[in-house]
Amino acid sequence: MASRKRGVLWVALIVAFIAAAVQIGVLVMLWSRFDSRLSCDRMIYWDEWLACMQSHEHILFSELAVAAWVVAGIVGTLGRFLPLYISFIFLAGIAILLALLLIGFWLEWSRSRTISFSDVLYFTFNAGLVLLFALGPSVCAWLLAYHKRKKRAQPQLSTVFE
Repeated sequence: MASRKRGVLWVALIVAFIAAAVQIGVLVMLWSRFDSRLSCDRMIYWDEWLACMQSHEHILFSELAVAAWVVAGIVGTLGRFLPLYISFIFLAGIAILLALLLIGFWLEWSRSRTISFSDVLYFTFNAGLVLLFALGPSVCAWLLAYHKRKKRAQPQLSTVFE
């Protein structure tokens, strides 16, 4: 029983490590492609500057990575204090929204072309990266909350024999 609980902890840590590695890899790749001549330092007004900053991919994906970890904190908190089947509904809702978003991207992307096997592999690989980027931290947080709840539910021997 203890090895199963430790297994959940290890899976959660591996998912967190892979999600963080994917996020860092995507951000490094986007940052390396950034052209410094596209700077937003000549903008006079704040709304222009913010709109300019939002047009850069590395800024946008940095914000998405931070948002993914914030949502993971919410999922972990819900998983820690609510029953598991209720906290899982929030995680499943996030997964369903991401799946619908990816289906919409697939339909939009596949309308203008004839689909080959390499296109399917390309889209599948990128969809997996999107899922790891956005859903990986939440899955990790839910698994850690599951581990903590199971650890807290176990009676301690010192309290039983007192």
